[in-house]
Amino acid sequence: MPGFWKRSSSRRKRIITVLVFLLLWQVATVVGTLTPLSQKDANSINQEIDQERTAATVENIFTHNLILCLITFIPIVGPIFGFFSSYSSGYVMVAQSMSLGLPPLLVMFLYFLIPIYWLETVSMSIGLAESVWLIRRTTQGYGMRELRNAAVLIGTVTLILLVSATIEIILINAGV
Repeated sequence: MPGFWKRSSSRRKRIITVLVFLLLWQVATVVGTLTPLSQKDANSINQEIDQERTAATVENIFTHNLILCLITFIPIVGPIFGFFSSYSSGYVMVAQSMSLGLPPLLVMFLYFLIPIYWLETVSMSIGLAESVWLIRRTTQGYGMRELRNAAVLIGTVTLILLVSATIEIILINAGV
């Protein structure tokens, strides 16, 4: 593996890093879906979700998701926050599964079928990966160059999350 890594282009290394964080994100979400939840807490979470859905706009969904994603870009803090966020997503899936009478892992699988799940998850994984690259490249003396890469990636996830928020509002308005 070390020989493969050394021979790989920077672009390939970055893609691999994003894919590793995408996998780790899923693992953290699964752990969240396996966390026991009382019916009272599930009802409270579901009530909060219903309230958020009724007040949802493209702007507030986009802003919320962008802030969360921007935090994942922060070295050291970003991965800790990101995996807590992923775990929390799984925990919310438990609450939703209880209201639907379905197993939590099935609800998670159903999320896999919704494009916004992947758009948001990939965006978060890009942020997590870049937080690692910022540390690595700064220790190599290329911090300023890496900040330019971070700026491009922040622009990329901003567009992705705007598309995601738009799709989410369309689905909410369609009653999905």
